[in-house]
Amino acid sequence: MTLAAGLRYCLVVCLVPVCCAIQGTASWGTREFPADVKASDWLSDPKAKEYQQQLVIQSGGFGIAIGILFTILMFFHLLCWGYCCECCRCCCCTLASTRTAGCFQRKHRTRWAVVAVLLVVLSIVGVIIIAVQSSTIYEKVSLTFDNAKQVLVDASDFQCAGALSESLRNGTSLDEFKRLRGSTLGVLQLCNDGTVGSFLFQGVKTLNSTFDRILNTINGYENIITSLNNVIYEVENTTSLVVKINSTVFAMGNQSALLTKNLQVVSATGNFNGRIPNSSNIPKPTTTEYYVSTVVSASLAVIRSNLVSSRNSLNVTISDLISSTSITITQQWNKILGNMGNAADKMLSSFQGLIDYETNVDDVKANSTSSETYGELLLAAIYTTMVVCLLFMISGFFCKKLWPLCCGMYGIFILFCWLCLILGLFLIFSMLTYDICGCEGTYSTDSCSNIMTIMRTNTADRNISLNGVNVNIVESIEKILTCPSRSNATTNYIYSPDSNFIDILKLLDAFNFTDLVSKPINELTSSIPGFNITKEANNALSQASVSKSTMAAISVGHGYNFTADSAQYSETLVGLTTNEPTYYPTPQPITVRAYNRVYLTENLRVNNEMKINRDNLEIYKGEFNTSIDRIVSAVNSIDSSVLKARADLLNATASIEDAVKFVLTINRYTPCAFLGKAYNNLLIGSFCRDTYTSFDGVVPGAIITMVASLLGFFVIGMMRDCVIFDLEERVHSIKEHTAEYKEQDGKLNSGSPDGHAAGGGIVAPPKHVIDYTDGTPVSRAPNALPDAPEYLEEGAELSTIPKEENARLMKLKEPAPTGEVDGNGSAPI
Repeated sequence: MTLAAGLRYCLVVCLVPVCCAIQGTASWGTREFPADVKASDWLSDPKAKEYQQQLVIQSGGFGIAIGILFTILMFFHLLCWGYCCECCRCCCCTLASTRTAGCFQRKHRTRWAVVAVLLVVLSIVGVIIIAVQSSTIYEKVSLTFDNAKQVLVDASDFQCAGALSESLRNGTSLDEFKRLRGSTLGVLQLCNDGTVGSFLFQGVKTLNSTFDRILNTINGYENIITSLNNVIYEVENTTSLVVKINSTVFAMGNQSALLTKNLQVVSATGNFNGRIPNSSNIPKPTTTEYYVSTVVSASLAVIRSNLVSSRNSLNVTISDLISSTSITITQQWNKILGNMGNAADKMLSSFQGLIDYETNVDDVKANSTSSETYGELLLAAIYTTMVVCLLFMISGFFCKKLWPLCCGMYGIFILFCWLCLILGLFLIFSMLTYDICGCEGTYSTDSCSNIMTIMRTNTADRNISLNGVNVNIVESIEKILTCPSRSNATTNYIYSPDSNFIDILKLLDAFNFTDLVSKPINELTSSIPGFNITKEANNALSQASVSKSTMAAISVGHGYNFTADSAQYSETLVGLTTNEPTYYPTPQPITVRAYNRVYLTENLRVNNEMKINRDNLEIYKGEFNTSIDRIVSAVNSIDSSVLKARADLLNATASIEDAVKFVLTINRYTPCAFLGKAYNNLLIGSFCRDTYTSFDGVVPGAIITMVASLLGFFVIGMMRDCVIFDLEERVHSIKEHTAEYKEQDGKLNSGSPDGHAAGGGIVAPPKHVIDYTDGTPVSRAPNALPDAPEYLEEGAELSTIPKEENARLMKLKEPAPTGEVDGNGSAPI
């Protein structure tokens, strides 16, 4: 075979797999993907087993079998071309045969070099293709699996996203959550807003809030009774306080009369003007003040009567609510909770199934992307080893070294089979993606029919039953996955029966609780008229205002300075003891003077007592006003509480109706367009298109690199003989030059002692001869011949030539420029 024919053969070998790869390596062979076989039956179903065998043969078989085959051929190549030992070379591969072969002559070695360089460049091109394709392969593969899983995640999260779904994905069982949360509805509390589970929980929460508020309101009515009892007790205490005020007023009236009488008697018997209080200034109660207490007591009695009447009327209504209506509410409430819990159980069962399918996708992703942290660079780096081996080999050729050639050959021999295995794995991934989708180059919902078949196959036995409403998942999954989008310009959902989860699953009737709430609503409505005490409260407030304004009329001794009067009494008593004549310009009988002292002493005591009564009266009035204020505040509060309770009952009945209506609008809050979009754009687009093209795109580069490396192994491996022949030519050139040198040196030594040559001529012996034996010019005597180096002896190993000698040999074998020749005939160095 000529060198040109060999190049054409190499080109064909390289381009055939590349063209096939461009068309799609996964399309090689015929395989029937068992889309109608459940994932759980893949290990036992005959169709699944047959597909697995086809997949192994067409992908893994390609990588492993071809690798082993070419490894065996490479082994024989190593033997035949002397990489193990020279004794294994035979036939046309012996050195004797290749030495005489025309393609190994010096004039053809440049062509060998060109072929070697082209193969190295081709392998580098393959590695570049791998690097470019694999730079995003893990990102795309991971995104594809994420998108494939996202279809299931969105379907499950649509029902109950949040802490519950995350925990179930982490291995916690649904039963464990039910045990910890106390009920199914407690579990739904973990669902995020906007999910079906959250909507169910919000519906229950709304009903719970309504019923709970009603029951709390009813129970709070007992607080109204308690408040009425407290304010009635306050009225009674205030009435007792009025009695104290009345007693104090009368006591101060008696004290005022006594003080006035004594002052008048004492003033008439002497000069006491300015020395004792003026009797006319002594404070005394008015006639009105004597009757204030009677009026106030009557008002308080009216207040108490109204409050007692209000308490008695409310007590009847409240007792009926507590003993009857509360029980009815609780019973119906529990029934609704039971129905909602049943619906939630069925929903969570479907939810758990979707979570289980997510795990299957996670397992496939984990196996496919387990080397993600280093895989993007590793894949190109792995195939770069073949390029490195080729570079070693070609560097050995150009540098005329055998060890780089050997290292490169052994490296390719060791790595080739393993790299074929890696190539086979990529073919497996490419074929799996191609077969699972079944798109055959057209990526649409209709053309990629295998995925829908897989979905239907694996959900065939999934059914949901809610309060007599039965749902078959296999009938609904296709409608959900092809759910159309219904939204306005602001992306708000526009309701239609074919675009929401509840209508597709036909679950709306399971959420109608109108009949269950009708009885509590009727009983609550009938109790509302009993909550009205506004008339009694207004009467009580009016009488409280009268009482307070009337009590303000009592002001006996208010602001009067009893302390100054006490000082005058004390000072006068002292003066009557020490300087009595100054008080009696006209002498008075001793009895008069004695009685005056008694009267003033009594006035001093009574004045102090009256001051105390005055202070107490002020305190009592303050307490009375405070008590009246508390009564007013309490009555207002009670009236407001009753009015609020009445309003709460009205609102509660309306809230129950609204809650029932809200639950019935669940189909307005459960659009499923995201599932149809996810199926079309993410599952088909990302998984079926992007992942497939990513895996399939790496294969051409790997094939180019492998083919270039294989051809390089065989072609550059044979170039070892070129290196051997080149080294032999160098040695031969050295020997020729050495012989010439010895011949010339012999002529010099054969001359006569006087310097005449044998032919009669005179030969001048040179003063010195230049020796290059060790690579450095050295002067020696003409008659001192150097010993031949060991590597020039017969049978010496060519690989023992020193590095320094190589440079000299290269110079020696070069033809000398015209007119420039050294003494040994070589070109000057």
